[in-house]
Amino acid sequence: MSDRPLLPARLAIGLFLLAGLALPLAATVHAGVSGPELHGEVVAVAGPAVVAQAAVDRANAMSDRPVHARVVESPDGLEPDERAARAEVSSGAAAAAVVIDLRRTADTLLVAGWLPSDVARQLASDAAAVSASYGRTLHTVRVSPPRPGSPHLPARLVALLVGVGIALAAALSAWRGPVAATTARGAARLSGTAAAGCAVGAVVAALVDTGRPLVTALVCAAAVSVSAWLVLAAESLLGLAGLGLATGLLLGPVVPLLSGTDPAYLPSPWWQVDRLAPQQATLRLLQHDLMGIDVAAARSWLLLLAWAAIAVLTLVASRQERPATRTP
Repeated sequence: MSDRPLLPARLAIGLFLLAGLALPLAATVHAGVSGPELHGEVVAVAGPAVVAQAAVDRANAMSDRPVHARVVESPDGLEPDERAARAEVSSGAAAAAVVIDLRRTADTLLVAGWLPSDVARQLASDAAAVSASYGRTLHTVRVSPPRPGSPHLPARLVALLVGVGIALAAALSAWRGPVAATTARGAARLSGTAAAGCAVGAVVAALVDTGRPLVTALVCAAAVSVSAWLVLAAESLLGLAGLGLATGLLLGPVVPLLSGTDPAYLPSPWWQVDRLAPQQATLRLLQHDLMGIDVAAARSWLLLLAWAAIAVLTLVASRQERPATRTP
């Protein structure tokens, strides 16, 4: 039997890169053509208790359930608590809020300013349909996050951090081979890439205006380290084909970010898959640090730590099963 691989290494790398990049790109184009898909975004409703509850029931009864509506409690049950509704939108606890004031003929829709414009339009369209069912009109107001800034900056930083991690792994592999010669050398690889990630994080924290520079630096360091470790882990198992596979899977989810599309609003199954990706966790953590919005930071940290553990365990296992290809 021939020992030749089924696919040449360069062809395998190309195919994996193509699949990793083309599929998310296709999903992004689909979302651009058909519009974003809402997946249970929270919409708060502030108004007189009876009216607000009726509006919530009607919104939640929509056939495709694109949003999850809930009532913002009013102190007296008669007047809408617009301040509380605005606070929920500003913090990210809700994607939007409808303020129903019966003294006026129009309702007010408060939409998070960090949401993409097409998502904001979709939320406005759905809210307008509910308001119209009561014979009322709707006007939209964008609400800034606690720390206003470019809504595209976190996504661009994610792309940069993932790219740096991949470049580090590729350079290290080209220099020392895909598998470390000893356990100590393997530990040195991990600590070296982590140190490089910390340096990148320090630079980002120094250049970007953030309320928590230390936390921002840690997020960036974790993103670079996890990306590099995943590439090294895949290459240690599959050789150059693993390098192409990991690179494609890491860069693929970055494609929607660079196009200004939030992966959370891609069609199924892309948004479900992306929820588990380290890029998504990094994006939410950077949105939390740079913009001050509430995006389940604890879950995102746990997700990054889980990917880091998977990569490290894979490297340890491959070190035991495969000899080093090059003496460091």
